[in-house]
Amino acid sequence: MTEHEQAVDLKGIAAVLNVSVDTARRKAKTGDIPSFRVGSLYRFFPSAVVAHLSEPVDEWAMSSASKNSRRAA
Repeated sequence: MTEHEQAVDLKGIAAVLNVSVDTARRKAKTGDIPSFRVGSLYRFFPSAVVAHLSEPVDEWAMSSASKNSRRAA
């Protein structure tokens, strides 16, 4: 994030990532991309999102959904 970077909304980050608004919302909700909320609205710093998505991915890491689930007994 640069010193005076403007935060963008869902439509703005969807355009940066070239995905649909629904995909951007789902990724924000699951924590796949860094975001913050102002009331009920998601906001993003584009440089932080691009930097996060540029990090190497550990293929063996558990997904956030797997970490929060419990095994059936």
